[in-house]
Amino acid sequence: MSKIDYILNKCIWLLHDAKHLSNLDYLSRIDGEDTAWYFWLKGTKGVYELKLIKADETSLGEHSNFYLKYYPDFEDEVFETYSCAEQFVRMGDLFEQTNVEIAEEHELCPCCGSSQCEHEHTDKHFVRRSKGIPKLLQRKSLAPELFCIGNIEFEISDNVLTAMTLTTASRLVKYAVNGVLVIGEDGIPREIIGKNEIDRNIPGVELCKLFHKFLLEKMLGILSVPSLKQTITKGVGMVAFDFGNGVLKEKLSDEVEKVVVKNIFRDKYKAIYKLKEYRAAGLHLHKKT
Repeated sequence: MSKIDYILNKCIWLLHDAKHLSNLDYLSRIDGEDTAWYFWLKGTKGVYELKLIKADETSLGEHSNFYLKYYPDFEDEVFETYSCAEQFVRMGDLFEQTNVEIAEEHELCPCCGSSQCEHEHTDKHFVRRSKGIPKLLQRKSLAPELFCIGNIEFEISDNVLTAMTLTTASRLVKYAVNGVLVIGEDGIPREIIGKNEIDRNIPGVELCKLFHKFLLEKMLGILSVPSLKQTITKGVGMVAFDFGNGVLKEKLSDEVEKVVVKNIFRDKYKAIYKLKEYRAAGLHLHKKT
């Protein structure tokens, strides 16, 4: 188990004991996958997914990288900003299209509909909303880039979370180089996106903002891990060009703005320096600082 898996799981279990503070309708671990969860946040119509890509041990501790996805509901304003492929997939058989209705006394899991499951979820009040997640056995058939809206990185030093970085863009833009054709019921192909026209135009910052706030204030907040400093860096972003048949190329473009939000929870270098000062003074520390 990675260190970040331990930290996030601890946050989740503590939220179970403080459901009124969680800002969650539901939360569910994704079966068969390590360090991956679905989040049904209050005030949203869609579902967020946070999944570990990799965790590397470094000389300073552990560095982990997650992708953040958002599966929009059909009634979401952002639904039409997703690519044609994402919209078709979201409306198709790969997704759970039913609603989940949970009353206090039933405690049914939104992922599997069972009252005898091992998922983490918060459902002590009556809620009705769309499941809106990929079917369990169909997840692996989805291309990794579909529904992705950003990346989140965590830095851990001496078993303590020191920093978190969210990377996204003002808009997540993709052009359909050869256009997009759809075969109608009459068998006739129709062009719905012209050649070199925009096929994807998702407001990345807007969608990431709510989950980032939840992560900072609710999940990490339950561990009393305050953000000591936040920096926001902006620069030229990347635009994607889809040539079809899985060929996707990216290039820098001032058409979009890359946005990097970094939160510092502990200054590891200052802590190390302070420890050296104590030792130089001949003091023995019984607790880590």
